Amino acid sequence: MVLTRIVSALVVAAALGVVAPLACSPSSTGPSPISDASPDGGVEACPSDLPAACPSPAPSYEASVGPLVARRCWACHADGGIEATQHDLGSYDGVFRQRGAVLAQVYGCLMPPADAAALTSDERATLLGWLVCGSPRN
Repeated sequence: MVLTRIVSALVVAAALGVVAPLACSPSSTGPSPISDASPDGGVEACPSDLPAACPSPAPSYEASVGPLVARRCWACHADGGIEATQHDLGSYDGVFRQRGAVLAQVYGCLMPPADAAALTSDERATLLGWLVCGSPRN
């Protein structure tokens, strides 16, 4: 199931012209929330929530996506973070260069890692919508 979601995200990324290598961080090599058992014995599901088209209006990087990435990703993916060297998301340019990997990792519920709080449905909608819109610098 994890592989299917990653492949789906990469197909979407290719269709959108988002070409970036998919790289897993050490913190994302453990169990995925896609198949982890929840405390009540059930299985947590990764939502199938990739927008079919760019939402209108397109999510704003400056107003929504940048602050979201700063709040949820910079601890590991910006200056001083354990993944900053290879996967620096500390600026628009860094996020833009990694947009294919960001799409695959977020849509596949591999990021944030299992030991961090999952993105809310609004956060996922904002980030995935922005990526589907071509990651505009708006």
